[in-house]
This record gives sequence, structure tokens and C-alpha cells, in this order.
Amino acid sequence: MVSQEFNLKLCDYGFAALLNKPITTVLGTEGYMAPEVAKEHSHYDGAQADIFSMGVLLYTMAFGNPPFGSTEDRFYRLLSKTP
Repeated sequence: MVSQEFNLKLCDYGFAALLNKPITTVLGTEGYMAPEVAKEHSHYDGAQADIFSMGVLLYTMAFGNPPFGSTEDRFYRLLSKTP
């Protein structure tokens, strides 16, 4: 979406949730969702997951391809490992 001042706005019509409340629902497109979202039965911060997804979108716009093909991508799996 574009504002009257021609600023781009991100809009999410389907996955709204309350702020400051852990989320457990696994929703999204593979390769765009944060690793903590893709893990079954994990709690995650929706705002942090949105930042990860925005990074994937920016990468895709800059390079023409998404950085990860799916949650099975070897580089995506590196991100999902906990230290």
C-alpha cells in the first residue's frame, strides 16, 4: 500500500495478533517465516518474526530471488539451530 505522502506501507490482512503475548500458531509461507515460527510447539514474538519476514522481502526485492527456498534450505536450517 502507498500513503498520501507516497510512503510504502506493509499490510497483513490475515495473521493479526495481540502485542506482548507469546504466539504458538504456525502460519506463513515457507522461506519467509522466521525459524522460531516454523518450529512446532514453540512460542515466539510476533514483532520479531515480522522483522525477519521483512528482511526476506527486502532481500527478494534487492536480488530478485528469496534467500531461502523453503524451511528445508540448508542455510535456513543453520539459522534455526540454537547455540
